[in-house]
Amino acid sequence: MKRLLALVLAMVMAVFCIPAMAEETSSRLTEEEVTFTFGIAENPALPISENMPAWDEAARITGVRLKPVIIPSSEYKTKMSALYASDDLPDLFYVNTEFVPLQEMVDDGALLDMTELVEEYAPLIQADFENIPDYARTKINNRIYTLGVIRRDTNQQPGTVPMIRGDLLEKNQLPMPTTWAELETTLEKLHEIYPEMIPYSARGQNRLIGIDYLSVTRSIGADYNMYRDENNVWHLGRIESRYRDFLVFMNRLYSKGLLDSEYLTKSLSNLQEECSAGKVMFFYENPTFVADINKTLSSVDPEAYFTMVPLLENQYGETANYRARDHKFNMYAVSANCKDPELMVKFLNWAYSNQGAINYGWGVEGDSFEYDADGNPQWTQKTLDKYTVADNAFYKLQSDYGLNTDIFAPSWLYTIYDPYLGDGWNQKAVYDFYKNQDDKFIPVPVDPPFTIEQGERLTAIKQELNDYGNTTINQIIMGIQPIDAFDEMVEYFKAHGALEMEEIYNEAEAAYQASLAE
Repeated sequence: MKRLLALVLAMVMAVFCIPAMAEETSSRLTEEEVTFTFGIAENPALPISENMPAWDEAARITGVRLKPVIIPSSEYKTKMSALYASDDLPDLFYVNTEFVPLQEMVDDGALLDMTELVEEYAPLIQADFENIPDYARTKINNRIYTLGVIRRDTNQQPGTVPMIRGDLLEKNQLPMPTTWAELETTLEKLHEIYPEMIPYSARGQNRLIGIDYLSVTRSIGADYNMYRDENNVWHLGRIESRYRDFLVFMNRLYSKGLLDSEYLTKSLSNLQEECSAGKVMFFYENPTFVADINKTLSSVDPEAYFTMVPLLENQYGETANYRARDHKFNMYAVSANCKDPELMVKFLNWAYSNQGAINYGWGVEGDSFEYDADGNPQWTQKTLDKYTVADNAFYKLQSDYGLNTDIFAPSWLYTIYDPYLGDGWNQKAVYDFYKNQDDKFIPVPVDPPFTIEQGERLTAIKQELNDYGNTTINQIIMGIQPIDAFDEMVEYFKAHGALEMEEIYNEAEAAYQASLAE
């Protein structure tokens, strides 16, 4: 096992050709240690503490210590709004257009304009804005107020992928499906043989009907949200005929007993438990879940296992899947009240360096990792011995060391961050499986910058449409309403702001494109 682990890690390094310290910045940034507060949304699966080894190591190297202001992700919007209202924002904090009113904060002077500071003190960050497509969309008023999690590697994670019980295909001499039509037929056959199992399970409506961009919806050929075409024109997917076709397909699966009848109320933990207990044939999800699922499943049935399915061709002859989210969805801002903006920007530039990324991706040299003969980081035997056997090892190692907490560091390290490395389920394995379909993975659309007025109007419209639309959509899938209800929904949408939403997006897009030409 250990030899396998070492081999996999070596292969990963070879694939990504990681230059361990090629762009290392000077280390110590200040003679005396300086502390900045850091507002961070805590994932329940990734507990954060004040003295995590990677964060302590960053303080030792740079002289800059981050003191976390820990806020549960479910409360982040409310708590940050309160801190903003009281003029008590952390020095550095996580932002998301859904959580933080960025334009309002900018107009109110609450955020640090980092444009000139980046130009003078942060060459790595400046290069990202110049070289990464669409990164400039995160600017506000064509100025730098936020910094995002950056992808360095060519392996842009698929986010969610189709997974099927490979042992059931083998036992019943069924080929791996290559299209959604073939999958439907395969699930029908398996359902006849194993009527007690759930053919297609899903966790809630977000990952099914398309509320989350990492839904199955794009693979089937439709969009729920706003998307941008090749001419930079924005459209609302839910009012187009393809979404109607998507609902016809989902309703057909549901009426045949192939789609989980309880998908609407099913949580991620529910899904994982059912998959681990051998109750599910197929699901479309984050592939990192499967290591633990297969581990538990094998104790129930030693021959049972989930395996990845090649991206499926839809009824339009297309094959497509959204990539995992990156810098456009995970960003950080600096408070205008930050006591030392220059030092903060210098520190952030260090965090974007290879040294900073290794620190936040691997932890402490000589403890959690060490460098090999080629200067590449690798896990120490101590780390492998402890975490390859742990339950939820992927999260436990991160939490213990303070690694990869969406912390502004370049995420080329994310692709090799797989402490369990077991049963073929790691990010490199996912990359290798889908690398021949890499051109089928498309980036998640990035909104153009909106004015305060545009943002407020969009929020109001979305609320109006979602309250009515999601109920209708789920009822159509479940057969409670006929497919004709979709046409009524579209008319309702158009009468209640859907076309205005498209107009706002396209006006903002035109303004953004004009700013690039200035």
